[in-house]
Amino acid sequence: MVDKDLVNPKNTAILVIDIQNDYCSEKGILAKAHNLDMRPVQAIIPKISAFLNVARKYKIPIIWTQAIEDPDYLKPNAAFKIRSGPKQLVIATPGTWGFDYYKIRPLAGDFKIVKKGYDSFVNPQLNAILRQKKTKNVIVCGVYTAVCVDTTVRSAYRLGYNVVVPRDLVAMPKQRWHLHEAALLNMDMIFAHVLSSEEIIKIWEKFHS
Repeated sequence: MVDKDLVNPKNTAILVIDIQNDYCSEKGILAKAHNLDMRPVQAIIPKISAFLNVARKYKIPIIWTQAIEDPDYLKPNAAFKIRSGPKQLVIATPGTWGFDYYKIRPLAGDFKIVKKGYDSFVNPQLNAILRQKKTKNVIVCGVYTAVCVDTTVRSAYRLGYNVVVPRDLVAMPKQRWHLHEAALLNMDMIFAHVLSSEEIIKIWEKFHS
């Protein structure tokens, strides 16, 4: 039985992680470089959009992140890791098509932050927004489950937030789906409460019934 206060609209915020062309499109740098099947990633996009539409009815703050994975913008250790890889990919460079949102994007009243790397909390603006909104619970959706979602979930947990991950609103490419499943298991065991988006919406409805 899930405690309904875990997603209470009065003190909950939603993070939408890195819905960007380079991470979601079959024409993006990652898909082309590694011949990745992006259909599992693309399948969650309309589901996230529908979930956010419901959240807006309950006036839940929505915060969108965009990642920069271009080594020219990153700390030396992160840049070195990328440049020492076999493909040395330059991903999601600001001002490029790959950096832009994929199919869905923030609406008026939503918040937007840019992060240099994987953890959304490296940009202090995120925590400032959450504190200003008196947030206790953070719902994290988006891509990729085992990378930016997982890294952000761990930081949110470390900072004292209750973290919820809707299992049907996070994803990875098909070839890396085993990492998606492992990440969800690990998050549910330690750092987060893993639910379905339907479960969350049903709880929200109880606050207005």
